[in-house]
Amino acid sequence: MNYVVNNEYSKLKSVIVGNELNPCYYLYENHTDTFELEKFFHFFKRKFDLQSYNKYLREKQAERKEDLLNLKNVLQQHNIRVVHLGSSGQNVNNCLGSNVRDLIFSFRNYLIITNSPLNLRNQEYKAYLDIIPRKILHERKIITLPIQKGRFDFDHHHFTNDFSYFEKHYHKYSPVFEAANLLKLDKDTLIMNVSNLNEYSGYKQLQTVLDDIEIIPVFIDYGHIDGALNVLNNKTALICCDSSYISKDDFIKLLPVRIQKMDLIYVDKYPPTYRKNAKYQFVASIGGMFVNNLSISDTTVVLNKDSIHVKDELRKRGFTIIDISFRHSSAFGGGLHCTTLDLEREESAY
Repeated sequence: MNYVVNNEYSKLKSVIVGNELNPCYYLYENHTDTFELEKFFHFFKRKFDLQSYNKYLREKQAERKEDLLNLKNVLQQHNIRVVHLGSSGQNVNNCLGSNVRDLIFSFRNYLIITNSPLNLRNQEYKAYLDIIPRKILHERKIITLPIQKGRFDFDHHHFTNDFSYFEKHYHKYSPVFEAANLLKLDKDTLIMNVSNLNEYSGYKQLQTVLDDIEIIPVFIDYGHIDGALNVLNNKTALICCDSSYISKDDFIKLLPVRIQKMDLIYVDKYPPTYRKNAKYQFVASIGGMFVNNLSISDTTVVLNKDSIHVKDELRKRGFTIIDISFRHSSAFGGGLHCTTLDLEREESAY
């Protein structure tokens, strides 16, 4: 099989769906292990209760497993090959998250790998490389950007009530490259979200490695680009921003000119109904998830059934909608785009 993927929307032929077995967030037995977590909750002005937290996680983990298995079934029903991950001979479930696109970016015949100073993330991508079927790896060129010096695990003893420890280290220790900060515009063009100096370094390194490809740098989100922009075909795109600090018009000015000329469908980053959806909402959760959808062709989109506004707007434009339950985002972060890695799409002129 010739694995090629040149954009985000040509007819999807094969895909990896993230691991539904990983707990993502672990249950805690006592408060001695929850110091870090409690500081996150304090920063976001939320009260932490261990018993309620564990109960909530059990419910959400069950929902996530059910929804990810359903996603695999839906894709297979549409004649899309879901690549089953192999076994590395070790218990990889404990270090593999379901957001596979956070770690690996597929473009042309390349697999471009996230390289992070965070030890946990490094374990994740190494585990994925160990269990992705050999045939895929052999037919792809693997690119891993040089990692910045040092390894980093957040030291919970240095967290302060105002979260200054995290803010101080965010720019210093953020990855030089995160796969989820790239979008495929066409076979010759990528868009890369660059929000700090480390990511700028990664952008420059990627330019050197992919010297025949135009990489357009933008700064449209502190998170991942697929929570702010999703190109559905060569004429239509979904966009979203946090309206509390930037207007839609100002946000559009930050986009590449080619995107600005498209038919843009705007969604607020935190829709009011979603703000109230979960008792516990984590740092990486929910923002931009109604934009974070999976295109299986240039006229067909798989999206969260709660994305009512998006569904209505897309149907007006002639899109076919496959809406599924996807409760994953409300607790764990990551939408349908995050939890899938498109390995092969039909080649197109775009």
